[in-house]
Order: sequence, then C-alpha cells, then structure tokens
Amino acid sequence: TNMACLIMVSRGIFAHQAGPCSHVRSHAILNAVIILAAFLTWASGTMWPDVLAGLGILYMNADAAEHVWLAARLPSAASV
Repeated sequence: TNMACLIMVSRGIFAHQAGPCSHVRSHAILNAVIILAAFLTWASGTMWPDVLAGLGILYMNADAAEHVWLAARLPSAASV
C-alpha cells in the first residue's frame, strides 16, 4: 500500500506536496527490504539477512530520531 500511496502522491493532484511525503518512500523501501530479507533468510537458512535488515531499519529510525531531536531543540520550536 505504501508504493500505491507514493505513486498517487507523486503523480496525482498532490504532486506539489510529494517532497514533504518522503517518509512514504522510505516506508516503501523498508517494506521491500523486509520482504527481501525474509526470502533470503528462508532461502539461505541463516539469520543474517534478517539481522542485516534489522540493523538497517535501526539506523534509519535512529537517523530520523536525531532529526526530530535536533528540530525540537531549535529556539523556534519552543515558541510553538
């Protein structure tokens, strides 16, 4: 469903808002990575594809949390 939303936002009447909706793109990528990791885990019989996918998701979430943390510390955020 994330891919469908991404296509509708980027090509539909909301195309001018596609920039702020980049989180939809990252969710679609993460969903594809999870499915690929599940297939590779099943095919190889080891846990490593799943572990690597989990570490990638951890990195992306930590990066997003850092952006939120830094934005919250800006002086303009205190006045909102």
